[in-house]
Amino acid sequence: MPDQPNGADLIPPGSTPTRELLSAVLDALTPSVPMTEANELVWLRDRAGQVRAGLRRFLSGPDNGSAELVGEARILRALTADLPPGARPAG
Repeated sequence: MPDQPNGADLIPPGSTPTRELLSAVLDALTPSVPMTEANELVWLRDRAGQVRAGLRRFLSGPDNGSAELVGEARILRALTADLPPGARPAG
């Protein structure tokens, strides 16, 4: 029976699963362009929703480990990578 993935093969050298997720959260909640206060609030609400959804997915699995933590970081990065201010992804 093959070993279960532990996430180590998904992590850059010198990092950890926790660091990868926290970095993805920080990047998701940091605007890359200047915007008005009103636009930033809408943008942050949308981004925070994506962060909450990912954390809920991870926390809902009692057996989730490093691989799932890194997976959530990758999902969060993908969902927010090209999300313009004020845009909301489907789902």
